[in-house]
Amino acid sequence: MHRDLLIPSLTILNDSARPFHTIMAIRWPADNRNVNTETRAKVLIPLLFLLSGFLLNAQEVPVPQPLPRGFDSLQLGMSMQEIKDTLLASGDFLYRGDPDVSLLERENLSLMEVEGFGFFSSAQFQFSSDDFLYAMLLVMNRERIDYFSLYTSLSSKYGPPADLSPQSAYWENEEVRISLERPVMLRYIDKAVFDSIKQEGETLESYERISREEFLSRF
Repeated sequence: MHRDLLIPSLTILNDSARPFHTIMAIRWPADNRNVNTETRAKVLIPLLFLLSGFLLNAQEVPVPQPLPRGFDSLQLGMSMQEIKDTLLASGDFLYRGDPDVSLLERENLSLMEVEGFGFFSSAQFQFSSDDFLYAMLLVMNRERIDYFSLYTSLSSKYGPPADLSPQSAYWENEEVRISLERPVMLRYIDKAVFDSIKQEGETLESYERISREEFLSRF
């Protein structure tokens, strides 16, 4: 190896104005400058590729989609007749008319249940007193779909859930809540209607408790 690759050449120049002093001019070999340039290039190029990869990944982060108000054509807010007509045209449920429906009617509540097909085991539809759908439960066929796959699909579309536990996860906004429950069930709830019915139930329960206490005080 040549020494001039390791040690810079030194040239002593006499200063005529100051004869007793010398000026040492350091001259680096051209080969050494080329080595430094090549080294910088080897370091910078991978860093540029790495930085471009980070920027590309940041741009590819998906924006969460708005929460739907139901599944496919079955939407919260539809009337019972609209739900029946939609089920009749659907290939996911075994519905050919009222004989295929289990209907339970109570005060301020109508519950309709229908058998599913393919990925669905069954479905339940709850209607308010004014005959509008405010809650829907879709029970999945566990032999065709699993909890984790459905959770992954929902998270990729709508972002992380608002709440997560070993038994369930839910996504919500001001209008609707979508709840994924074990073993594999998906529930859609109209929050405004549900909160109103819940409040009516609490008011009725409070009234019944007061009436009971008043009755007992008479003894």
